[in-house]
Amino acid sequence: MKRRCKKCGMIRAEKDLVHLKDETYLCFACWNKEKYEQKSTAN
Repeated sequence: MKRRCKKCGMIRAEKDLVHLKDETYLCFACWNKEKYEQKSTAN
């Protein structure tokens, strides 16, 4: 099944997306970017 990334709007297969707790999805590119930003602000 195809889903849309909530950040960039890209439509991908569900297996290529990160499923978030609030029933939304992020593509791996946005998820990695978000993860990196959180890591850099924590330092």
